[in-house]
Amino acid sequence: MNLIEYLNIRENKSSFTNSFKLLIISYFLLLISSFISNIFIKLIDMILTNQLHIKSLLLNQKASHSRIFKYGYTNGVIMICLLGPLIEEGIFRLWLSFDKRHIAISISILCYVAMGNKWPINFHTYQIYLEIILAGFIFLISNKVLEYKNGLIIHFFQSNTSKIYIMSILLFGLVHISNFKPIHYNLFYIYPIFVIPQIIMGYFLTNLRVKSGFIWAVLLHILINTTSVLLFL
Repeated sequence: MNLIEYLNIRENKSSFTNSFKLLIISYFLLLISSFISNIFIKLIDMILTNQLHIKSLLLNQKASHSRIFKYGYTNGVIMICLLGPLIEEGIFRLWLSFDKRHIAISISILCYVAMGNKWPINFHTYQIYLEIILAGFIFLISNKVLEYKNGLIIHFFQSNTSKIYIMSILLFGLVHISNFKPIHYNLFYIYPIFVIPQIIMGYFLTNLRVKSGFIWAVLLHILINTTSVLLFL
């Protein structure tokens, strides 16, 4: 069983042709919606800058993105266009199959990221290997726990499917508030407006993941991030 078969196991997905069509349609709809939402965001940013006399939040976001490239353009592209989409999809959408192994993988990836790993990865230190081993243990433990409670968990997910999808979409968008540095905590109610493009992106990614499978959501994420790098960075 190869990786693609494993990640899509137990899921009845669309044919390759239908999935590819949905990927292309989602890509262009996402580009259009992102373009429109960014115009609105720039207007809000302009109002905040002129009325509250604070530094542009969009400039803070751009500066945050630029820091990814401080270790070189190649490393930045790999992180944004490949590893970033794979990690984020692993955390936010892999587990939407409600398969216990997928859930366990998502938990282990989340814990690995929470350990505060730096980019680029330094394979010459023991820390990275300890973190990988720990993430592996977390997967094994999570898988066992989920296997023991599999019936209850599946019932909970199936009873709250729509709410879980919405939660995944919103969390994916809101976590991108961390791209704005420094964060003005007195404007916490404003930041959700600035991640509307990511929330919209979360919708299209979730829709594609549910209808076609995890790999297709990763491909869409890679396409969008690559387009962003080519156009804006």
